[in-house]
Amino acid sequence: MKTDDLIKRLSDELEPVRRLDSPSRRALKALAAALLCVGSGVAIAGPRPDLTACATRPAFLTEILLILFAAVSAAVSAFILSVPGLEKGRWTRWLPALPVAAWGALLLLRLKKDFAPLDLDTLSAAPGLHCARALLIFCFLPGLVMFAMLRRAAPLKLGWSGSLAALSAVGLAAAGLQFCCLSSDPAHLLCWHFTPMLGLVAVGALLGQWLLRRT
Repeated sequence: MKTDDLIKRLSDELEPVRRLDSPSRRALKALAAALLCVGSGVAIAGPRPDLTACATRPAFLTEILLILFAAVSAAVSAFILSVPGLEKGRWTRWLPALPVAAWGALLLLRLKKDFAPLDLDTLSAAPGLHCARALLIFCFLPGLVMFAMLRRAAPLKLGWSGSLAALSAVGLAAAGLQFCCLSSDPAHLLCWHFTPMLGLVAVGALLGQWLLRRT
């Protein structure tokens, strides 16, 4: 077969490639889908009865803002990392960790400030596991959407991309859980909200190595 004929044959068999949107636009789409899923979960679970009172507490509002900042920045960072050549800046990978660390520090400060003899009911497995299970349910579909959208691109740092995708999904889930969880105790939040969130981010890093690999 002649070279010209081979080139023509290969070009005829090529399928059109759809150009992906910018990282910020893809992040916006993923966040919109995640907000819809988490909002539906919160509506089904029902808001906490003291939500109006909680909305006036600086600690509650600060925690919500920190979690949302972590989720949004993680989504943007994940999609930036999915474009080869745009992933060079370290801030892309580490920026979302700052609000997560700030939330953990705030919970520890609240725990120290309100220190009292430990109430075992606060760390009870029954309501705690309910929160951890709700966190997993809330973030499941948003996580699938994030990973599917990232797989369409070309991420090179698979572990980082997977962890950031998981942080975005579980961050929005954690923010939604704040609106329906009946406890504001820092020990409960640290044990059953914050720690499971970190665990799911670690799982996301492992899944990224598998699900985001292009073969």
